[in-house]
Amino acid sequence: MSFTESTLAVNGVRGRLFGGPLAVSGGSRPGGGAIEVVAKGEATLAGVRPVFDPPWRRYLSGAAAYTATLQVREGRARISVYSPLRGISSALPAPLAKSAPDTLPLRIEVNPAEGGARDRISLTLGRLAAAEFDLRREGAAMAAQKAAIWLTPSPGQPVRLAEQPGTLIYGSLAALNVDRWIALATSDGAGAGAIDLDVKIGALDLYGKRINEVSMRGGVDAAGWSVMLTAKELAGNLSYRSGQLIARLTHLQVPEDYPGAKPQERSQPKDLPAVDLVTERFIYHDKELGRVEVVAQPAGEDWRLEKLAWVNPEASLTGKGIWRPGSPSRTSADFELNAADCGKLLERVGYANLVKGGKARLQGALAWNGDPLAIDNPSLSGHVQMQAEDGQFLEVDPGLGKLVSLMSLQALPRHLTLDFRDVFSKGFQFDHIAADAQIDHGLMAIKEFRMRGSAAQVEMSGEADLANETQNLRVRVVPSLGDSASTVLAFLNPLLVFPAALAQRILKDPLGHIFAFDYSITGTWVDPKVAKMGINATRVNDEVVPDSR
Repeated sequence: MSFTESTLAVNGVRGRLFGGPLAVSGGSRPGGGAIEVVAKGEATLAGVRPVFDPPWRRYLSGAAAYTATLQVREGRARISVYSPLRGISSALPAPLAKSAPDTLPLRIEVNPAEGGARDRISLTLGRLAAAEFDLRREGAAMAAQKAAIWLTPSPGQPVRLAEQPGTLIYGSLAALNVDRWIALATSDGAGAGAIDLDVKIGALDLYGKRINEVSMRGGVDAAGWSVMLTAKELAGNLSYRSGQLIARLTHLQVPEDYPGAKPQERSQPKDLPAVDLVTERFIYHDKELGRVEVVAQPAGEDWRLEKLAWVNPEASLTGKGIWRPGSPSRTSADFELNAADCGKLLERVGYANLVKGGKARLQGALAWNGDPLAIDNPSLSGHVQMQAEDGQFLEVDPGLGKLVSLMSLQALPRHLTLDFRDVFSKGFQFDHIAADAQIDHGLMAIKEFRMRGSAAQVEMSGEADLANETQNLRVRVVPSLGDSASTVLAFLNPLLVFPAALAQRILKDPLGHIFAFDYSITGTWVDPKVAKMGINATRVNDEVVPDSR
């Protein structure tokens, strides 16, 4: 090293810094008035720990070459550092994942100002991000007053600092897996200051689900966060304060699992906050279900659903339940559904042209393995009751109608020589249905099923396997012969015409009750097997279906 009153020269200075070799050269630049000193070396991550020690350092390893330049001109200093980061490997989640042979250019510039009372630091990391930090001296330390992080920056454009003290994060990312980053979170660091967000993300992965085409604007502070969010799956305002998530949404579609989501990354009861959610349009499996309200909160290890309300023009549902952890987790729910138009409700949930009209009330208490949005038929247990009136079963494909096709009894005319085609095959019009069933691990035992229509009265008992979609049922059909029965007797014995006609009207179809037909229905729901068990010539219970008329 040599110097005079007006020049400085540094040649061949060698040493060690940041855990690696260092060579320094430089001095006064021709023309005077400027000094440039260049340091070239190699730094290890362990060596830079005194000046760079992030909480996720254990996911970084290796060493990389760097070049640091100090420039002094007109009494103002400027420090720049460049490293290709070749040799550094990162096991952090994307977009910061990196193998050692890859390059990810890092550039840092430090511009001191105001006699050292202020620093302006600029940083770029390849095409991933650019950042600016405005630091001011507070006592013996420098503290960030304003900061900005630009995700996927445009080349040659300056970073936009926050207007107010705090941090601005803006820009876009093709994808971000929040589950991976949450796993790295630590609670021993200092709390962050206020953060403003203006970010777009192509695919956001969270709690095992993927949200697409995300655009969010909002803020984060010590008390929580609030954002205005639009995405393919949801849109509206969300906020998180004091452990409660409040959401007021215009639409919400249940997101799909993201590829490769592990079971531990899917949400568990203990992971969920208290929730107060209202969405005007709830979409499940591409079905527009209507307006939904949810109020829930953690209860120990459980997640307790205190209020569920679902409303659309055809029906309303209310319920409550609990989601318990375990292997697997377990959901239980009590509910009541009231439908003003069964046919349109079934059409809304994806089963069109099964029923025309009809009012119904369905209530029950059910439990199953898994989360609240995925009923698991093999583990489903509980009790359900249904009452319906004034509707008509339409011509149904059993493979589509499932349980509705069982109630419509269209298997009878397709499989029997006895002609009930006019009664069931083109649609049975019912005045009243009463049903009661107990479910145990997917096996539904029908304790009561009574259906009354103008053409017949029906009783059903037996079992239906919800998981395997099979049945073992016994059905009794009591035709309502009406006044036509007395006409038939007129051909057999004219003397019986008047008493038979009188009995038909006073005793409500006693001739029809004499001819009760019994059948067994087995096999699958798609291909039921029907066998005639015979004609019961004894009078059946007059109370098959109570007649309220």
